[in-house]
Amino acid sequence: MNFTSFSVKPAIRVLFPKGEGELYYDISDDQDPELLKAAQRAELEFDCELPEGIELVWVGETVGVLPVGSGATPVSGSFHGMGAILEATYTKAGGQHYSTVLGQHEDLADASRLAEALNAQAKALEALQAFANEIVTGAFEGGSFDGGDIQDVAARYGLLRVEQRETACGENCACREYGFPSQCYRKTALLGTGAQPETAPAVQEVWSLNGENGSWDYASLGELIRDHYGHDCGSAGDNSSLATLAVGSTVKRAIVCKADPATFLQDAGEVQEWMAEQACQSDAGEWADNYPEVNEDAKRALGQALEPLKAWARSYCQPHFFTVKDITTHEVTEADVNDALSAHG
Repeated sequence: MNFTSFSVKPAIRVLFPKGEGELYYDISDDQDPELLKAAQRAELEFDCELPEGIELVWVGETVGVLPVGSGATPVSGSFHGMGAILEATYTKAGGQHYSTVLGQHEDLADASRLAEALNAQAKALEALQAFANEIVTGAFEGGSFDGGDIQDVAARYGLLRVEQRETACGENCACREYGFPSQCYRKTALLGTGAQPETAPAVQEVWSLNGENGSWDYASLGELIRDHYGHDCGSAGDNSSLATLAVGSTVKRAIVCKADPATFLQDAGEVQEWMAEQACQSDAGEWADNYPEVNEDAKRALGQALEPLKAWARSYCQPHFFTVKDITTHEVTEADVNDALSAHG
């Protein structure tokens, strides 16, 4: 059995009496969206009691939320909130495709994150299998993988990412293992310790003359060399003679660390505190003690409601400010200077 993809379906949770447990039912494709919204409101506002005029009914072999008096047979259980069903598709010998339920979850957002991680793992496995198959097949057919061909095959399946660089990459770069001085084959997340979603941020280098705070102004070594080669770069406040950037000079390289903009938003607890403060300052504030009173389901729902706002912040409010980590020293070579100046024309 080979799992190929994972998906999440919204579900209705039904609690059966007499200790028979809780069951999850798919929401059918033709489910009335207004009735579904009413069920969701019931979970948040009425402690899972459906609003008047709505009932749970059997629809075929599943459960629906329908108006009272629809003619269907009522379910012998009570509405227990919204949830999610995690499904997987897989193939068997002969290429037949099937699907199966892997599990159930009370939180749709958590189930979606789990499916995303599983899909990333499946994609990584598929890429590795395809890469290995092409290499083995090519070897049996007399193919040659000299001169970087094997790296190009890996890049085609998303295992490596090709970068053109002005200079050799140095100790921390994958090109020492895979590539050539002017062409770098970066390992992607598919070759990491675990596959990550494609939205994972790329590593960004930054360069400085001396590594002091506020001096990390260059995205590449070539930019730094073009700005300072042969020019004064010493400290005006010391007693030493002014230095110039030349072959043999040392500069600093580091990795950029930017904050997640979603952390600058209010979290669920802070939203509740803000509501409480505003309620106390309202015209009826003297009677607003203990407002808002929310149960655990409501807290989880608030956390889910904040997720789109976090996504908005990450899409539109990326910070231009940063800190640095993994600072290393780089000695400028003649090749560095030649590459930087020739690239500049």
